[in-house]
Parts: sequence; C-alpha cells; structure tokens
Amino acid sequence: MSLIADSLKKAVKEKSFNLSPGINLLKNLGSKTRSSARFDSKEVRRFVILIVIPASILAYLLLANPLGHNKRQSSSPVVAKAPAPPVKPVPPPVLQNTVPAKKPGNVPIL
Repeated sequence: MSLIADSLKKAVKEKSFNLSPGINLLKNLGSKTRSSARFDSKEVRRFVILIVIPASILAYLLLANPLGHNKRQSSSPVVAKAPAPPVKPVPPPVLQNTVPAKKPGNVPIL
C-alpha cells in the first residue's frame, strides 16, 4: 500500500504526466482570444462533422421515427382488382301472337 502512495506522491512532485483529457474536440475554439470573431476553417469543419451532423441525424431519428412499426403512408397501396365477368346479353322475350286462332265453324260475315 505504501508503494502506491509513494508512487503517487512522486508523480505529483514530478508532474510528468499530462493532465489534459485524451480527446478534446473543441480544444482551440474558445481558448484563444482574437480580435476578430473568425475561427480556423479546420476547427469549424471538425465541429460540424463531429457534433452538428450526428446531432441532426439523432434529432431526425427521434422526431420522425422512420424505423417505427406504425408508418403512416401518404397514399393507399394499389391493389389489383379482378376483372368483372362478362355479362351475357339477355335474349328479348318472345311475343306470343295475340290473334285468336280461327275455328272452323266461326266465319266472319261481311
């Protein structure tokens, strides 16, 4: 236990280790005070690629929910309908002769 404590005390006295974090995406954006409000294009590009683009993709996935199972479709799906069977024409009714049949004993007089 004392070995660990001694090595920590020695490290604090030497200050040979780096105290800054391993990855600093915005290392130069706010540290320098410049007379102009212009940033280095490389830093701006890094900020856009690493922060803005993933944030916009995440916002789209959360708000639009494109992977959800209840997708709303703007138009109804096209369904093929079977053609209607052909209609057979109905024959016209046969008219019966309404003239009475002649009987042999029934002769009209003129």
